[in-house]
Amino acid sequence: MAHFQTVDLTEAKLRTSGPRARIVLQYLEYLNQLTPGTAGKIIATEDESTGAIRRRLRTAAQVSGKDLEIKRDEDTVYFWIKPKRGRPKKMRASV
Repeated sequence: MAHFQTVDLTEAKLRTSGPRARIVLQYLEYLNQLTPGTAGKIIATEDESTGAIRRRLRTAAQVSGKDLEIKRDEDTVYFWIKPKRGRPKKMRASV
């Protein structure tokens, strides 16, 4: 019998789209590995420029709803999730 499971709609659309969507999916996996206080680093190769890496990171951040800081140092792109600003919401005590 076939195996059924539910998946995120964004993931389904990206996995069933063309090569560009597959690249964005790969970059989403990079973003999902980040935790508070950590940063990612991607070193450009001959077939991929730092500009392309930055564009792909921005697209992945938009898809995931994350606010990303992206910086470049020569052929290396660093990125991290920006901390949320403002005061944390107060928890209401239930009566």
